[in-house]
Amino acid sequence: MSAEPTRIRRVEPSDEASLNAWFEVLNRALEFGEEDPLPPLEEMRGLLAGEEPGLHALGLVSEEDGTAVGALLVECDESGSDTIEADIAVLPESRRRGHGTALLRAAGTIAAELGRTTLEGEVSAGPGSDLDSTPGVAFARAHGFEPVRTQDLYVLDLPLPGAVEALLKERTRPTGDDGPEITGWVDVCPEEYAESCAHLRQSLDGDAGRAFTVEDYLAQAYAADAARAEDGVGFLASAAIDADGTVVGLCEVVLLPDDVSADQSGMLVRPDHRERGIGSRLWLRTLTELSRLHPERSRVRTWAAPEGTEAGEAVTELGFRPVERGIALRGPAPSA
Repeated sequence: MSAEPTRIRRVEPSDEASLNAWFEVLNRALEFGEEDPLPPLEEMRGLLAGEEPGLHALGLVSEEDGTAVGALLVECDESGSDTIEADIAVLPESRRRGHGTALLRAAGTIAAELGRTTLEGEVSAGPGSDLDSTPGVAFARAHGFEPVRTQDLYVLDLPLPGAVEALLKERTRPTGDDGPEITGWVDVCPEEYAESCAHLRQSLDGDAGRAFTVEDYLAQAYAADAARAEDGVGFLASAAIDADGTVVGLCEVVLLPDDVSADQSGMLVRPDHRERGIGSRLWLRTLTELSRLHPERSRVRTWAAPEGTEAGEAVTELGFRPVERGIALRGPAPSA
């Protein structure tokens, strides 16, 4: 008996059966790594319910004989970009039956409604994996997508290994150019640095074609501070402050509740201040403060370029090891 035609249905966050079926497909089919799992169900419900500041999300399922076998998560921000993120998942036993293509077309319809023309998605694989051996890449390429970014997830065990601590201290010892002051804060950015941090983010993200203004960044930062406080999420930042009080470097770590890990959420150094050891100084303060304030955290996770690149070598030199690879692909949103 042949299967019924594919049916695409929107997931409502208040519909328990639909939400659970969608979440289960994502969890099984996207092959999230142990170190970077799918967020908890309640967090995904909040995402679909619009609880994430500045972010809109939509979930759809593809059904076969009344059972969810495919899932789509679409996310778009308010940056003014022409791109939306679309993650497509189909259970292995239901692939090559048109579910992925149907979900991709649904993503294209959503993009058109939002005035967007480009889709971007990501596939996960083991460290060191190449494109040809990564599931999902062949499907994406067949629909006009091409890889635009490859990153590895790295893990550093704590407490900081003695050799790494010695290396960081050697790099950060005083020289003729002592450079900017390295300071930091916990949970909430001091008001005196908020606008400068926004300028730093805006200037660097501008290189990536985003259209955020400084005011946008300030609003997002205040909303994120409030959301973290409400959810019990910790935050630790180290900043490089130039002589005129300008933030020229920033290293940020997020501490999720009931987790033994800490996640680096960003490392930014203004281009005209690079090659001065600022990144190493920010890492040293961040890791030292993390061990002092949160001795229960046994490791730090960060995303960076793969091994063999300058950025990859920089983190592996500090003792980080790669545990997972993420490959981002971008292509035209299909028309209906």
